Amino acid sequence: MYSKRGRRCNQKACNTTSLKQLYTQNFEAIMVEVATRLKMGFIIVGCMYTCVYIYGLYYDQFMSCLDPQARWVQLAMVDVYINLLVIGAWIFYKEDFSLVKKPIAAFVIFITGSIAICAYVVRQFSKLSPEDSSKDPLYFVLARRQKANDTKHRSYSPATLRAFFGALIGFMLGYYIYTYIVDGSPFRKEVLTMCMVGTIADLYVIKGVISVWVAYKESSWISAFMWMLILACFGSIGTCAYLVIQLSYISPHQHVSSVLFMNNNSDMPESDPLLTRGKKLM
Repeated sequence: MYSKRGRRCNQKACNTTSLKQLYTQNFEAIMVEVATRLKMGFIIVGCMYTCVYIYGLYYDQFMSCLDPQARWVQLAMVDVYINLLVIGAWIFYKEDFSLVKKPIAAFVIFITGSIAICAYVVRQFSKLSPEDSSKDPLYFVLARRQKANDTKHRSYSPATLRAFFGALIGFMLGYYIYTYIVDGSPFRKEVLTMCMVGTIADLYVIKGVISVWVAYKESSWISAFMWMLILACFGSIGTCAYLVIQLSYISPHQHVSSVLFMNNNSDMPESDPLLTRGKKLM
């Protein structure tokens, strides 16, 4: 009797272990597939925008961007630059640029826009090891690798950044209202210049990059979809509003880079959450 019970218990334990192993294998396979598809997606989108960029240079050298009366184009470009500022801050957090490389990197990011962003993201996915890809690829893409000679990076307080992004929201709202009053509706044929087409394409590629991060951070698909819809409709206003809300969840003692990660990964040390190989995920 006892031997039968013992065999049943051992069988249950084996079944439980097998189910756990199967779940782990399926999860790892899904994560690898996610990393592969995201990498391919960014390659395709980056190549498509590169074609738009080259065509714009060939068509009118983007001279329509210099028209002082093209206020909606100017507004769209400011929208792009604010979003690039957000993504650029992440790139500067990840990369240990020297004083010489910093202005060069900033120049490349702000001139080529989503071309540089897509190329950088693809490079980060390419650097992932099979182990990283099978665990949490987006976490390893977002986080900065720890180095032996790492020093503590300067960090602004969450309150300071909330005030900064809140001010950007007010600025963009005022800019939208002013442009509409002075220049009228943007849905006119004369507004749709080559520069406007290129800028809108650039803006939506950048929105796509930020939307992937938002989908990673949000705990439910409903909230992720709502925020992605806000980003698609309101651009940098949506980006800044999302950052203001996320920064409000960070304590004054945490490094602001904690805002990059999922809520269940954001409970990190008070210092800069530098990634280590032995860190337990999720």
